[in-house]
Amino acid sequence: MAAGAFAGIAEHSVMYPIDLLKTRMQVVNPTPAAIYTGIGNAIATISRAEGYLSLWRGLSSVVVGAGPAHAVYFATYEAVKQAMGGNAAGHHPLAAGAQNHETIWRRNG
Repeated sequence: MAAGAFAGIAEHSVMYPIDLLKTRMQVVNPTPAAIYTGIGNAIATISRAEGYLSLWRGLSSVVVGAGPAHAVYFATYEAVKQAMGGNAAGHHPLAAGAQNHETIWRRNG
């Protein structure tokens, strides 16, 4: 569970600035006079106007939710995998199918 929590926290910590940029660029109207002309310009503008660390402002609230959510997710995944025989030696089509379904669901979900 701890590994899942730390993995989720690490992922959100790395991706948070990118999500912030995406959100801010979506809010700006797509006009020629838009505030940001691209990703690099958005990073430079935000860093100059608000400070470089502002890219991570609000991360603490995301981390508070991400840790427990990812811990439960990975614990459930491992429990289901164990129940379907995914950790036993040999070929287990049901476990492999469930694992593949999970991978596809995570990509598309």
